[in-house]
Amino acid sequence: MGMIEKQSPFMPGRPVTPELFVGRKGELERLQRLVLQSFRQQRVECAFITGERGIGKSSVAQMLATQVEFLWNGYAVHSYLGLRAKSLEDAAERVVTDLLTRARQQGWWEKAKAVLGKLVEKVELGLFGTVVRIHLTTEERRQLASDFTAILEDLLSQAAQEGRGWLLVLDDLNGIAPLPEFAHFIKSLVDSLATSRQPTPLCLVLVGLPERRDELMRNQPSIARIFDVIVLSRLEDKFVAEFFQKAFEEQAGMEVAKDALDAMVKASGGYPALMHEVGDAVFWTDSDNFIDLTDAAKGLVAAAQQVGRKYLDRQVYEALHSEKYRELLRRCARMAFNSPDRIIRRRDLTGADNFLRRMVELSVLQRVRSGEYRFTNELYMLYALMEAETAKTRHTR
Repeated sequence: MGMIEKQSPFMPGRPVTPELFVGRKGELERLQRLVLQSFRQQRVECAFITGERGIGKSSVAQMLATQVEFLWNGYAVHSYLGLRAKSLEDAAERVVTDLLTRARQQGWWEKAKAVLGKLVEKVELGLFGTVVRIHLTTEERRQLASDFTAILEDLLSQAAQEGRGWLLVLDDLNGIAPLPEFAHFIKSLVDSLATSRQPTPLCLVLVGLPERRDELMRNQPSIARIFDVIVLSRLEDKFVAEFFQKAFEEQAGMEVAKDALDAMVKASGGYPALMHEVGDAVFWTDSDNFIDLTDAAKGLVAAAQQVGRKYLDRQVYEALHSEKYRELLRRCARMAFNSPDRIIRRRDLTGADNFLRRMVELSVLQRVRSGEYRFTNELYMLYALMEAETAKTRHTR
């Protein structure tokens, strides 16, 4: 198979497609109940999907949006706010832009125009008319944020008349969650809809790290009682194996040896983001459509380098200004690699209590039992080993 013809089924850094979605049955069922309750009783329901980085929060939200559209004939907008949304004006403009883009893609543009009125005059359509950009003045942006609740009420009223409902997902809250005004806005929005005399078939879902939820609650304690909290944990090995089998065998038509599959499952640590990194690296390593242990081993080294650059370099090594901490991390990697059960024992690391606490906070290590730790996934261990060899080379020059 030539390089041009090969297409990897893996998507590092993006929500998984429905075809490769595995696990999360219980979490999805809870979200589905909230959506159906909202639609049937025409009232607002709220959920907060949270968990560690790379745990698959956005994928769960995207799967829910797909079900809303295709199973229950509802409207769904999944809006990524990101670091660019640092004010209510930014957030409102981002959500309305995503709403209009979705309307254009799905054929309810005229309905959206009926609600948004003159705002549509500020719209620029991209190539093929599926990408929407809004050009607003500072005052118009301020007015849009002020009118957001009223706009949403109009959309909900229209949907209720059609016997439909809305799912609104606000994802990646890193830029806006620290702002007190955002927490107060969310509380006010939910209260306004809950006390409205009009039908409000809306399921509002926020997606973010635990610390983002903590920030919201600090700024507005009532947030705690508004949202049904969905905490995602790492996937069980059986689901990770199912994911790799679906991707390689069903999507790519490649056979996977049992020992190679086991190696990929172990290295991923139950993190969906890492599963995609591992799968993609192994996919491009293989040359005969049969993934054996050699292919998996080469792929894991490549994945560890990629994951290290994306996660450890930026989130960990840059935070470890102390060379002592960096050396401790290298020692942890060597100890884990030489231990049959990958255990790191505190007694073997003199004066490392603060270091170990910091590594647990950064989700690099996990506490197994008193005085014993393990890397959260094998890729972190592999990258730390490679970084140790690089450091050794630098010091010997």
